[in-house]
Amino acid sequence: MTSLNLKNIKNKKLYEFSSITNTQLNILMSAEYMFGHKGINSTSTRDINIHSKEKNASSVSYHFGNKENLIDFILAYRISELEIIRMKEYDKLLKKINNPSKKDLIKLILRPVINKISKDPLWKNFIPFYEQVIVFNESQIIQNRYINIINNYAKGTLGIYKRLKSINEGKEAKISDKKKHDFLCFFICSLSHTKKTKPQIINNKNYIDYLEKISLDILLS
Repeated sequence: MTSLNLKNIKNKKLYEFSSITNTQLNILMSAEYMFGHKGINSTSTRDINIHSKEKNASSVSYHFGNKENLIDFILAYRISELEIIRMKEYDKLLKKINNPSKKDLIKLILRPVINKISKDPLWKNFIPFYEQVIVFNESQIIQNRYINIINNYAKGTLGIYKRLKSINEGKEAKISDKKKHDFLCFFICSLSHTKKTKPQIINNKNYIDYLEKISLDILLS
């Protein structure tokens, strides 16, 4: 068994993670939990190894090397899963509507996340983890790697951003990384707070409509 490498995975097929073993997935899920609930800077690879209950004390280092690689893999694993859903829904939308509205496009970005965290128990730790990555982590290295993962694994979603910007300005233009960061920060923090305080509201249509509207205002302001 060799350690995982994002380049090897990308060279096979975009969004394909079939090479991940049960042990590696167990470590990733433990890392996601620890990073989200304890914080990235306060979590060591030893903490993750203990939480994952792996017998080999060097299992995390052997399979992933370090914390930064773990973060890369969690993001790529989750983002690629969302991307498959988004692109399928995008194709369906374009077959029905030639010129989708801003709200239609925002839904393509937000709804898969909402559906995952409200219906899939394996996703319960993703929101606090994601919040730590994009809001509370102070490492410029992590932030730069995060942007790199987004650019590599979410090209379809970046296309949706571009289309949103085109609708807003009447011409094609790239939405800045800062604007996308602000949009994601608001959305993730809102979901994280709601899930902690009133988790049932996540499935409330009025709340989701409100969140979509505010997120749209932030993204296109």
